Amino acid sequence: MKKSKNQKTSKKIKLGDVYSKCNHNKYSEITEVTEEVQLKSTMQNFFKSYGIIIIVMSLICLALFIYAFRNNPVSILYCVGIVIALFIFSLYNSTYKLSITTKEVSLFSNMQKEKIPIENVINIYLSRNKMRFMGFPFYSYLLNIIYVQGDNQMIYSLPTVMLSPKQMIKFFDNIKTVKIKDEEEEQERKEKDKKTVLKTIFYVTFIVLLVVSIIYAIVNGKVGQ
Repeated sequence: MKKSKNQKTSKKIKLGDVYSKCNHNKYSEITEVTEEVQLKSTMQNFFKSYGIIIIVMSLICLALFIYAFRNNPVSILYCVGIVIALFIFSLYNSTYKLSITTKEVSLFSNMQKEKIPIENVINIYLSRNKMRFMGFPFYSYLLNIIYVQGDNQMIYSLPTVMLSPKQMIKFFDNIKTVKIKDEEEEQERKEKDKKTVLKTIFYVTFIVLLVVSIIYAIVNGKVGQ
């Protein structure tokens, strides 16, 4: 006899999933916090999510350093030391702890702690920016806290590369919001569409000119022979 088992497929949660499913709209306002939740930006989360990429990039950088300074081992050690120092410094600046309760939002970062009364917090949301690295597109995400300080509207923008997506889902699930400013959102969407079209035209033009210049160089090279 065969036993039937319910197989549970566990899909790895990414920041893109948090952005699309649990993110609150930029033009929203917090109405309720159901319970206390925390976000911890740690190196452990970073290496868990990007460990393989870091290893590959480290090997590539090391190979380039060895090739460039193959006659000077001291320069190789010097360059590797600088890269490691900058990497550790960047990770340290990206570590923080954010907690939200029914009374306040607390942020502990760079040995400093700031508390914002919940009535002064307007919204907490994720923003996404499309970037390119060596021609490859990717998205970068920021956790934004919009709040009021005196007569001014302020914003904290925190990196998300060292956050756990599961923690972020729990965090956003405990924040209730209401959507506002539909007209401003529509205007921003139109502006983004215009920028996307202009970028596309730029990249297509660049590629066409590059291909034409390569063909022109090949043809002239053959004629010269």
